[in-house]
Amino acid sequence: MARAHPTDTAATADEAATWFARLRDPALSDAERVAFADWLQQQPDHAAAMQEMGAIWDSLNTLPDPRRTEIAPAPQRVLSRRHVLVGAGLSALAGAVGWSQWRIGDVATERGEHRRVIFAANASLELDSLSAIDMAPGEPHPMAELRKGQMFVTTERAAGAEVILRLPFGRVQAATASFNLKLERRRALVAVESGRVLVRRQSGGALEMGPNTELALGPVLVEQPRVLPAYRIAPWRDGWLIFDRALLVDVVDDINRHRAGRVLIGDPRLDDLLVTGTFKSDGGDAALLAIAETFSLKSLNFGSALTVLISA
Repeated sequence: MARAHPTDTAATADEAATWFARLRDPALSDAERVAFADWLQQQPDHAAAMQEMGAIWDSLNTLPDPRRTEIAPAPQRVLSRRHVLVGAGLSALAGAVGWSQWRIGDVATERGEHRRVIFAANASLELDSLSAIDMAPGEPHPMAELRKGQMFVTTERAAGAEVILRLPFGRVQAATASFNLKLERRRALVAVESGRVLVRRQSGGALEMGPNTELALGPVLVEQPRVLPAYRIAPWRDGWLIFDRALLVDVVDDINRHRAGRVLIGDPRLDDLLVTGTFKSDGGDAALLAIAETFSLKSLNFGSALTVLISA
């Protein structure tokens, strides 16, 4: 059997490392997802190289403490596929490490972290995992902008001293209310638990929402509020992910918010599959398994850092 030339192996490793880092970037485009799927199917070695990149990434997370002083005998140096891959891919993986540390907003949470922020007098914001906000808390109308993820707002202020929350497609204003704000790929969601909330849309004017209602805001989306059961409002606060005909792309974003590593939909044509189900927020693997079985998808795991969903 012919053996791969080291130069060919190094080139494949370099391509795999570049893809591994690129696939972990939130700015990945649909065209790049299609290009990756094509590259993956070109040669059997491509999938193997991606598996190696995943193993290298995992090994980077288990490096020994550099403060240790014990020195073990140096093993004999052997040029292997793993050494070639490490040499070719480490710089690209360093780029992926840089992305994983990237934060936006005045206040941002890490994966698995919930944080409560006293936003103003008698007003607080609770951020979900991997969420971010900007704040301008001056009186009489303290303001905040949701930049990423979702948050639950509680305010008990006097009329005329409303808090203002900005979203990509409008803004929300309330004096005494509790409600959840969430950013999805193509829209923002406002779900009211109690009180009255005034929503000003970029298109479609303003409307008032009452308890147990939800409204979707989009660039051209003009809808009326719909009734929403109480248990469906901010279920993340109780450790649940609840989906009712949600787009797969938004479901994957929610899973990524709570699950270590990154899940990627490999084919943009799968983005709009409609998902219904209830899962524990720390049960991302179970959710992925159920989704794959329901839609006949294949889940490709490249170490613990990257999972790609494709058609089976």
